[in-house]
Amino acid sequence: MIDSEILEINSLDDYDQLLRIIGNETYITNTLVDELKERIGLKCKRVVVESLYRDYDFSSIYSSFYSKKHKFLPKECYRIHFFTDRDVDLSEKHYGGFMVLRPSAIGDSRGRSHLKPELLVEAQKSFIMWATSKSHILGEKYEVEAFPWMAQETDISRCAHSAAWSIIRYFSEKYSHYKKRSINDIVEMTPLYLNRKTPSEGLTLVQLSDIFAAAGFHPLILSKGKTPESEEKFYASIFAYIESGIPIVAALPKQEHAISIIGHGEINQQKVDNYKATSPTLSYHFIDSLIAIDDNFLPYRIVEKTASATIKYGIEDIGYALIPLYEKMFLPADIVIKHAKYFLETKQIDVPDDVIIRPYITSSRSLKCRTKENATINNDLKEIILKTPMPQFVWCVDISTVEEYKQHKNSARLIIDVTAATDEIHPWILTHDSKSVFYYTLGEGFIQEDLVIAPYDMYKNNLTEVNL
Repeated sequence: MIDSEILEINSLDDYDQLLRIIGNETYITNTLVDELKERIGLKCKRVVVESLYRDYDFSSIYSSFYSKKHKFLPKECYRIHFFTDRDVDLSEKHYGGFMVLRPSAIGDSRGRSHLKPELLVEAQKSFIMWATSKSHILGEKYEVEAFPWMAQETDISRCAHSAAWSIIRYFSEKYSHYKKRSINDIVEMTPLYLNRKTPSEGLTLVQLSDIFAAAGFHPLILSKGKTPESEEKFYASIFAYIESGIPIVAALPKQEHAISIIGHGEINQQKVDNYKATSPTLSYHFIDSLIAIDDNFLPYRIVEKTASATIKYGIEDIGYALIPLYEKMFLPADIVIKHAKYFLETKQIDVPDDVIIRPYITSSRSLKCRTKENATINNDLKEIILKTPMPQFVWCVDISTVEEYKQHKNSARLIIDVTAATDEIHPWILTHDSKSVFYYTLGEGFIQEDLVIAPYDMYKNNLTEVNL
C-alpha cells in the first residue's frame, strides 16, 4: 500500500533517519544522505517520504531496459518531499519540491527531481530559469518552481542524455506546445548511425543535435575556437542566449562531460565601478559565474571562470555549446552583436562611446506586456513600442551608460527582427536614444520622431532573481 512518513529535520544528523525509513541501499546510500546534509542542510525543516511511487521516467526505462535484464530490479520508487517550515498542514507555500529515489544497481538512485532553487543555490544572488512542476502527496496537490534534474542511469543514459532531458522537460513545463518526453524517449530519439542506443557509451554533439531536432527544436552548435576573437564571440553568444532565458548544453571536451547552463551569477559591482572603455562593452564581462545543471551533483551548481576545489571545471573549459532554438529564431547572437556594435560605433544613435550593451531574445508579447507595466518608460515611447508590428520573437539590445547600468536602467535600445537574414543591412524594428525614436511600420516604412526619453528600468522577464 502507498504510504508516507514525516521526518523532522532539527539537525543535520536527522537526515540519517532516511536510511532507516527507506532501509534499502538500492534506493539510498550514505553518499546521498551526506549530499543532502551539505547542499540542503537546515534550509529544510521537514521531509515527507512517499513509498511505492511509480515514476513516469523510471517506468519508461524499466519497460524498455531493466525488465529485460536477468537480475530482478523493483519498478517502484520512493519520492522524498522537502518543506521549509514545520507547519502541521504541510502548506504549499513552504513546499521545496521533491526527489525521486529509483532503484539502482550502481548506487546512484537520484531520479527525476524538481527542487526549489532557494534550497540549493550557493550564491547570495543569482539569475535562474525555472518552470512550474506539479506533484501530490496522497492526493494533496503541490506546485514548485524549479529546473528539472536527474542523475544519469549509466547503462541507458549518460550525462548528455540527462542534459537533453532536463532542458526538454523544462520547455514542456514552461510552454504547452512542447511535448513532455521521458528519459527513455530521449534514448530512443538517438540516431543509430554511430552506435547502438543501449547500453550507451555517451553522445556526440551531432547526436545530441538530432535529439533536439526530433523534439521540435532547431538546434545551433557553437564552437569556441582557438583565437581570442573566436573565444570572445563564443562567450558573448552563450551569455546572450542565457540572458534570453534559453538553457544550453555546454560540452566540456577535457572532462568528456556535458552540463546544462540555466542562468548566471551576480553582477560583479567592483568591475562595474572600475569600468573604463573607449568602445561599447558587452554586459557579460561583468558576470563571473554561470549556474549549471550537472547530473553528477544536485542542481544549481555555480560554475566560475576556472575550476575550483569543489567543481573540477570552469567556464574556460566549455568548448562547445548547443542552443535549442525555436523555429523562427533565424538571426544568431554573434551577428546581432556585430550589427549592434557597428550601429553604435558609426554613431547612428547618440550615446557615449563607453556604453554597456546587453543583448537578449524575448517574445514580442512579453516585451509589450512588460513595457505596458513599466511605469518608468516615457509614455510616447511606450505607445510606439506597443503599436509597432513585430514578429513572434525579437532581439533586444539594451544600451546603458555606466551610471544607468549601476541602477539597472537603460536610456537607449535596439529592437531587431529575429527572422532577418544574416546579411540583411537593416534588420531594425525600432531604435532609440535619449532624444529620438526610429521605428519601422509595414505600411509606411521607417519613421523618426523626436522624444525626450529618460532612463527606464531594464527588461528582466527572462530570468528570475533568486536571493538567499
